[in-house]
This record gives sequence, C-alpha cells and structure tokens, in this order.
Amino acid sequence: MYRSIRGHCCEYTVHKMSEAMDVSESMKEDTVAVENEGEVEVTFFRLTMISTNRGLQSFTDKYLVPILGTASSDLPFLVKINELLTHYNKRVRGNSAIRLPVEGLVRLIQDGNQMHFCLSIIYLRWAIERAEGVERVKALPPMMTAVGMRESRAERLEALSIMVPALNDLASMEKNAWPEELIPLLSSDASIRDATVRWMETVLLFQAQTKSVNFKFYSFKFY
Repeated sequence: MYRSIRGHCCEYTVHKMSEAMDVSESMKEDTVAVENEGEVEVTFFRLTMISTNRGLQSFTDKYLVPILGTASSDLPFLVKINELLTHYNKRVRGNSAIRLPVEGLVRLIQDGNQMHFCLSIIYLRWAIERAEGVERVKALPPMMTAVGMRESRAERLEALSIMVPALNDLASMEKNAWPEELIPLLSSDASIRDATVRWMETVLLFQAQTKSVNFKFYSFKFY
C-alpha cells in the first residue's frame, strides 16, 4: 500500500515538474544560444521533460534554429546535436500541431553553410507544409533568394520543390496581392530565373509522361 501511494506521488511529482517546465519555457526569452556541449545537454534534458504540445511548440520556437545554427561538420559535440535532433524528430514529425519557424529556417539555408542547408531543408519542408497560406507566400522571396545562392543545381531544385504549396497559394491570388519583391527578384536574378524555369520544365515533362498520376500544376507568368 505504501509503495503504491509512493509510486503515485512520484508520478504526480514528475507530471507537475513537466507542467512547470512547459510553463517556464513559455515565459523565457524568445530565442536562446546553444553554443557548447553543456548547453546542448541541458537543452536535450529540457526536451525530454516536455509532455505537452504547448511546451513542444515553445521549445521549437526558442531552440530549433539556434541548435541547427550551431551544427557544423567539424564540431566536437556534433553527435550530441544529432542525438537531440533524432529525439526531437520523433516528437514532431507526425505532430502537425507543431508549427516550425519558416523565417528562421530560410535564413539558415541562405547563410552558405552546407550543413545548415542539409539539416534545415528537412525542417523547412515540414514548416511550409504546416504553415498558413499567407505565411507560405510571404516566404517565397527569401526562399527564391536562397535558391539563387546555392551553387548545386540539385540543391536549387530541392529548395524549389519545397515551394510547391506556396506556389499553389500564389496561383489563386490576384497578381497585385503577390509579394512586391517577388517579380523584380525573378526578373533581375538570372540564377533564380534559370533554376525556376528548369524546375517548371521538369514538372511539365513529368506531367506529360505520367498520364496516370493526378498531378496539379499551375502556370505562372513572371513579368
């Protein structure tokens, strides 16, 4: 009997500690620095203590971009970051209630760091899929800029493929409601224009050769 009561008390205490952790996360500053192994370990511990979507959303808003921004191929504690992200992915991948920071992730794929691109592009895909239409369309110009900054054609096409939901949103809008910097960007930057045209050619070719696939594509005129 005593053991049973003690067990319930322990469970209750852990639950309350977890709730307190969730609340305290939401009361802290918007972003934090995760720059050394000790901070990564503390951040991992915070993640394991979170038990609600509210806490997980707060963790995402505060920690995801700083964690990804710390990663580099020569980092001594990169394995610690990988472990943290593996655990985080299990919590977030199938949880559509968690929104990811589109703007911060776009900044990471623009900074020229290869590892930042490889890691952030995964989360950016989830972020765009879960974002509202207005937020997706707003992200198009900086994402297009990021496309122009990538030297690899494969990376450009990968980044463009992520934009499909945003382009679908754009197609249903009046042209005067488009982001004002979008058309000048496509007109003035040859690398972005070339990547966009090649991507659209690929999509059209795929559509023509795969009649059995129900593929929805919108036509755009950038001028």
